[in-house]
Amino acid sequence: MKFAKYAVLPLALASLTGCGSDAEPDAAATQAALPTPSETASTLDNQVEELGVSERDLLDMNLVTADGEVAGEVMQVRRGAMGEANGVLARLEDGGKAVLVRMDDLSMTGEGNDRALETTLTAEELAALPEASTRAM
Repeated sequence: MKFAKYAVLPLALASLTGCGSDAEPDAAATQAALPTPSETASTLDNQVEELGVSERDLLDMNLVTADGEVAGEVMQVRRGAMGEANGVLARLEDGGKAVLVRMDDLSMTGEGNDRALETTLTAEELAALPEASTRAM
C-alpha cells in the first residue's frame, strides 16, 4: 500500500511540470521581444544628425513656434527604415493632441539649458495637423 502512494507522486510531478511548459515559450518569446536596457539606452543616445543632438536630449524638450511661443513637448523621434530621423512626435500644449512634425520644419534654437526645438509652423498650423499615433515605433 505504501508503494502505491509513492508511485503516484512522480505522475503528479510530471503533470505539474507539463502545465508550465505551454506558458514558458510564450514568456520566453515575450522576454525576447522586449528591448534590453542597453538597447533602449543606445537608441536614446543615437544622434539626430539633422539637428545635431541626441534623441535623449530631444525628449521632453519644448517645441516652440518661430515667434517663440511654446507649442508643446517632444515625446519621440520617428525614424525611417534606414534609421534616418523623419520627424518628432510632439504633444501640443492646447488640447494635448499628439502630432508628427517633419524634420524639414524643425531646427534647434537657444543654448545650454535654454535649448528648444523650433518649428517653422504656427500654433494654428500645428493644431491643424492630424493626430498621430503615440505607440512606440
